[in-house]
Amino acid sequence: MSDRVSVRPPNSLVLIRDADLFEVPSWSGSRAVEVTETCLAVGTLAEPDGATTVWFGEDESLPVEVFDGELRVPSGRLVVATITHEILLTMTVRHQRVGLRVLANDASEPDEIEVVVSPPS
Repeated sequence: MSDRVSVRPPNSLVLIRDADLFEVPSWSGSRAVEVTETCLAVGTLAEPDGATTVWFGEDESLPVEVFDGELRVPSGRLVVATITHEILLTMTVRHQRVGLRVLANDASEPDEIEVVVSPPS
């Protein structure tokens, strides 16, 4: 469906968020994800241990579901970014709220993350 990006994100976190209007969740480190209404923080493989590959997909082939819910996207652009706000991937969406499933190959330190976007429920 789209390009994949491999990255060693700072603090071993990627943000799935609205491109313009978002509130970054507080990170406790005790869960694989933290979420606000406009931003999802997902833990990755530890930065010194290697890269994590992230992509927007639809095949849902990874075994671990780390998030299943909705995200508000007021700008109509959903992005995957680092905590330093470097944009890694961008997707235009038709709704201001989207369904979002995030799948990974490991529950705590994944090196593969698939982001599946659907219409809101």
